[in-house]
Amino acid sequence: MDQQTVLQNTEKITKIIDTYMDDARRQAVLDMLEDIGDQYFTAPTSTRKDVGGAFNGGLVTQSLRVCYHLHNLNNLMDCNIPESSLMLVGLFHQLGRIGLKGCDLYLPQESDWHKTKGIMYTVNEDLKGMTVRDRTLFLLQEYNIPLNPLEYQAILCWEGQYSDENKATRYRENPLALLLHWAYIWTATQEKK
Repeated sequence: MDQQTVLQNTEKITKIIDTYMDDARRQAVLDMLEDIGDQYFTAPTSTRKDVGGAFNGGLVTQSLRVCYHLHNLNNLMDCNIPESSLMLVGLFHQLGRIGLKGCDLYLPQESDWHKTKGIMYTVNEDLKGMTVRDRTLFLLQEYNIPLNPLEYQAILCWEGQYSDENKATRYRENPLALLLHWAYIWTATQEKK
Protein backbone atom coordinates (compact mmCIF):
# COMPACT_ATOMS: atom_id res chain seq x y z
CA MET A 1 0.00 0.00 0.00
CA ASP A 2 1.40 3.37 -0.94
CA GLN A 3 1.86 6.31 1.43
CA GLN A 4 -1.10 8.19 -0.12
CA THR A 5 -3.51 5.34 0.71
CA VAL A 6 -2.13 5.04 4.24
CA LEU A 7 -2.75 8.78 4.68
CA GLN A 8 -6.30 8.48 3.31
CA ASN A 9 -7.05 5.58 5.67
CA THR A 10 -5.62 7.56 8.58
CA GLU A 11 -7.98 10.43 7.74
CA LYS A 12 -10.98 8.09 7.45
CA ILE A 13 -10.29 6.52 10.82
CA THR A 14 -9.71 9.89 12.49
CA LYS A 15 -13.08 11.06 11.11
CA ILE A 16 -14.80 7.91 12.44
CA ILE A 17 -13.23 8.44 15.87
CA ASP A 18 -14.20 12.13 15.96
CA THR A 19 -17.73 11.44 14.73
CA TYR A 20 -18.70 8.29 16.63
CA MET A 21 -16.52 7.77 19.69
CA ASP A 22 -17.95 9.03 22.93
CA ASP A 23 -15.89 11.47 24.99
CA ALA A 24 -14.93 8.77 27.51
CA ARG A 25 -13.08 6.81 24.84
CA ARG A 26 -12.12 9.29 22.13
CA GLN A 27 -9.00 10.60 23.84
CA ALA A 28 -7.84 7.14 24.92
CA VAL A 29 -8.20 5.86 21.33
CA LEU A 30 -6.34 8.87 19.94
CA ASP A 31 -3.59 8.42 22.53
CA MET A 32 -3.28 4.76 21.56
CA LEU A 33 -3.00 5.63 17.88
CA GLU A 34 -0.44 8.29 18.67
CA ASP A 35 1.65 5.57 20.33
CA ILE A 36 1.12 2.54 18.05
CA GLY A 37 -0.54 4.12 15.02
CA ASP A 38 2.35 3.44 12.66
CA GLN A 39 2.00 -0.26 13.36
CA TYR A 40 -1.80 -0.18 13.15
CA PHE A 41 -1.94 1.67 9.84
CA THR A 42 0.68 -0.51 8.14
CA ALA A 43 0.01 -4.00 9.57
CA PRO A 44 -1.21 -6.76 7.27
CA THR A 45 -4.23 -8.84 8.25
CA SER A 46 -2.68 -12.17 7.40
CA THR A 47 0.46 -13.86 6.16
CA ARG A 48 -1.08 -15.35 3.01
CA LYS A 49 -2.50 -13.79 -0.15
CA ASP A 50 -5.18 -16.48 -0.47
CA VAL A 51 -6.60 -15.45 2.91
CA GLY A 52 -6.64 -11.74 2.02
CA GLY A 53 -5.08 -8.70 3.59
CA ALA A 54 -1.49 -9.91 3.22
CA PHE A 55 -0.19 -6.46 2.34
CA ASN A 56 1.04 -3.33 4.06
CA GLY A 57 -2.11 -1.68 5.46
CA GLY A 58 -4.30 -4.77 5.08
CA LEU A 59 -5.53 -4.56 8.69
CA VAL A 60 -6.89 -1.03 8.35
CA THR A 61 -8.33 -1.70 4.90
CA GLN A 62 -10.26 -4.68 6.26
CA SER A 63 -11.28 -2.87 9.45
CA LEU A 64 -12.77 0.04 7.48
CA ARG A 65 -14.78 -2.41 5.37
CA VAL A 66 -15.99 -4.17 8.51
CA CYS A 67 -17.15 -0.81 9.92
CA TYR A 68 -19.07 -0.12 6.71
CA HIS A 69 -20.83 -3.48 6.86
CA LEU A 70 -21.49 -3.19 10.61
CA HIS A 71 -23.22 0.14 10.08
CA ASN A 72 -25.36 -1.26 7.24
CA LEU A 73 -26.26 -4.49 9.06
CA ASN A 74 -27.21 -2.57 12.20
CA ASN A 75 -29.60 -0.41 10.19
CA LEU A 76 -30.94 -3.23 8.04
CA MET A 77 -31.64 -5.48 11.00
CA ASP A 78 -32.91 -2.63 13.20
CA CYS A 79 -30.56 -3.66 16.04
CA ASN A 80 -30.19 -0.13 17.47
CA ILE A 81 -26.63 -0.75 18.61
CA PRO A 82 -24.87 2.56 19.29
CA GLU A 83 -22.56 3.66 16.47
CA SER A 84 -19.78 4.17 19.02
CA SER A 85 -19.83 0.44 19.82
CA LEU A 86 -20.04 -0.56 16.16
CA MET A 87 -17.10 1.61 15.18
CA LEU A 88 -14.95 0.66 18.17
CA VAL A 89 -15.25 -3.08 17.57
CA GLY A 90 -15.10 -2.63 13.81
CA LEU A 91 -11.86 -0.67 13.89
CA PHE A 92 -10.09 -2.61 16.61
CA HIS A 93 -11.45 -6.19 16.77
CA GLN A 94 -8.17 -7.46 15.28
CA LEU A 95 -5.83 -4.89 16.83
CA GLY A 96 -3.69 -7.75 18.13
CA ARG A 97 -2.52 -8.37 14.56
CA ILE A 98 -0.09 -5.48 14.98
CA GLY A 99 1.79 -7.45 17.63
CA LEU A 100 2.89 -5.38 20.61
CA LYS A 101 4.29 -1.87 20.76
CA GLY A 102 7.51 -1.89 18.74
CA CYS A 103 7.27 -5.62 17.97
CA ASP A 104 5.33 -6.57 14.82
CA LEU A 105 3.39 -9.83 14.70
CA TYR A 106 3.90 -10.29 10.97
CA LEU A 107 7.39 -9.95 9.52
CA PRO A 108 8.11 -9.63 5.79
CA GLN A 109 8.81 -12.97 4.14
CA GLU A 110 12.45 -13.32 3.10
CA SER A 111 12.09 -16.55 1.14
CA ASP A 112 11.38 -16.02 -2.56
CA TRP A 113 10.02 -19.57 -2.76
CA HIS A 114 7.40 -18.79 -0.10
CA LYS A 115 6.51 -15.51 -1.77
CA THR A 116 5.80 -17.36 -5.04
CA LYS A 117 3.39 -19.52 -3.03
CA GLY A 118 1.62 -16.39 -1.75
CA ILE A 119 3.06 -16.48 1.76
CA MET A 120 4.07 -12.85 2.14
CA TYR A 121 4.80 -12.72 5.89
CA THR A 122 6.02 -14.95 8.67
CA VAL A 123 4.76 -14.89 12.25
CA ASN A 124 7.15 -13.36 14.76
CA GLU A 125 8.32 -16.25 16.96
CA ASP A 126 8.53 -13.92 19.98
CA LEU A 127 4.75 -13.31 19.83
CA LYS A 128 3.34 -16.81 19.36
CA GLY A 129 2.34 -17.17 23.01
CA MET A 130 -0.85 -15.11 22.74
CA THR A 131 -3.80 -15.27 20.32
CA VAL A 132 -4.83 -12.28 18.23
CA ARG A 133 -8.00 -11.80 20.26
CA ASP A 134 -6.14 -11.98 23.57
CA ARG A 135 -3.49 -9.55 22.34
CA THR A 136 -6.29 -7.25 21.10
CA LEU A 137 -7.94 -7.17 24.52
CA PHE A 138 -4.56 -6.72 26.19
CA LEU A 139 -3.74 -3.71 24.00
CA LEU A 140 -7.13 -2.09 24.55
CA GLN A 141 -6.80 -2.39 28.32
CA GLU A 142 -3.15 -1.29 28.13
CA TYR A 143 -4.36 1.98 26.62
CA ASN A 144 -7.30 2.33 29.04
CA ILE A 145 -9.97 1.94 26.39
CA PRO A 146 -13.06 0.78 28.28
CA LEU A 147 -15.28 -1.91 26.81
CA ASN A 148 -18.81 -2.73 27.88
CA PRO A 149 -19.72 -6.44 28.15
CA LEU A 150 -21.29 -6.54 24.67
CA GLU A 151 -18.17 -5.03 23.05
CA TYR A 152 -15.91 -7.36 25.00
CA GLN A 153 -17.83 -10.43 23.84
CA ALA A 154 -17.92 -9.13 20.26
CA ILE A 155 -14.12 -8.85 20.21
CA LEU A 156 -13.80 -12.30 21.76
CA CYS A 157 -16.10 -13.81 19.14
CA TRP A 158 -15.32 -11.98 15.89
CA GLU A 159 -14.35 -15.32 14.32
CA GLY A 160 -17.67 -16.81 15.43
CA GLN A 161 -18.02 -20.55 15.46
CA TYR A 162 -14.97 -20.93 13.24
CA SER A 163 -12.80 -20.68 16.34
CA ASP A 164 -12.66 -23.42 18.96
CA GLU A 165 -11.97 -20.67 21.52
CA ASN A 166 -15.60 -19.57 21.14
CA LYS A 167 -17.26 -22.79 22.29
CA ALA A 168 -18.43 -21.17 25.54
CA THR A 169 -20.43 -18.52 23.69
CA ARG A 170 -21.86 -20.58 20.85
CA TYR A 171 -25.53 -19.75 20.43
CA ARG A 172 -25.23 -17.22 23.26
CA GLU A 173 -23.70 -14.36 21.25
CA ASN A 174 -25.08 -10.90 21.79
CA PRO A 175 -26.32 -8.94 18.74
CA LEU A 176 -23.11 -6.89 18.45
CA ALA A 177 -21.00 -10.07 18.44
CA LEU A 178 -23.16 -11.55 15.68
CA LEU A 179 -23.05 -8.38 13.58
CA LEU A 180 -19.27 -8.15 13.94
CA HIS A 181 -18.85 -11.78 12.93
CA TRP A 182 -21.14 -11.40 9.91
CA ALA A 183 -19.45 -8.16 8.82
CA TYR A 184 -16.01 -9.76 9.21
CA ILE A 185 -16.97 -12.93 7.31
CA TRP A 186 -18.56 -10.95 4.48
CA THR A 187 -15.51 -8.68 4.21
CA ALA A 188 -13.06 -11.58 4.33
CA THR A 189 -14.90 -13.60 1.67
CA GLN A 190 -15.13 -10.58 -0.64
CA GLU A 191 -11.39 -9.95 -0.32
CA LYS A 192 -10.64 -13.49 -1.52
CA LYS A 193 -12.47 -12.94 -4.83
